[in-house]
Amino acid sequence: MATGGPAFYQKLEEAKKYKQEGNQKYLAKDLRAAIRMYHKSLLYLKGIDMDKSDPLVHMLGQSKEEIPPDVLQEVSRLKGDCYNNLAACLLQQPEPDYHKIIDYCDKTLVISAANQKALFRKGVASYHLGDHEGALETLTKARGLPGGENDPKIKQYISHCKDGMAAHDQEVKNMYKAMF
Repeated sequence: MATGGPAFYQKLEEAKKYKQEGNQKYLAKDLRAAIRMYHKSLLYLKGIDMDKSDPLVHMLGQSKEEIPPDVLQEVSRLKGDCYNNLAACLLQQPEPDYHKIIDYCDKTLVISAANQKALFRKGVASYHLGDHEGALETLTKARGLPGGENDPKIKQYISHCKDGMAAHDQEVKNMYKAMF
């Protein structure tokens, strides 16, 4: 941990350290440990946000060192990375929590709307939840980003979505046919 200087720099260094440890655990396929490290990183990043907006400090009239814009940008970027990495970890679980994956991807996309990996992961989760139209829309956005038009995984899931939508349409037709 960095010593001296404002507390937010120390928290930022800790957050970076835990994110990096999470990346190493992810590469080693230790997903539970990776998830734990990403959550620890997010806790430190939230601590910086608390430093920025602590109402008690403002009420007491105490001055707090201003957090520079470049630090706030880095905090935002790291948050997006951690949420996106959490979504990646959850997708690889034996029984993925697709709702949580979508939530993490949405948090990433608020920070970086053109994050192809977050769009892809959200599309995959939506597909597995049976939202083929929503998944197709999200995956189409991912495909429209640089490199996405040639990504075989994006193409594969777009095809799955179209197949799922066609199967659903056929079920509806059969149901109405049986009624009349």
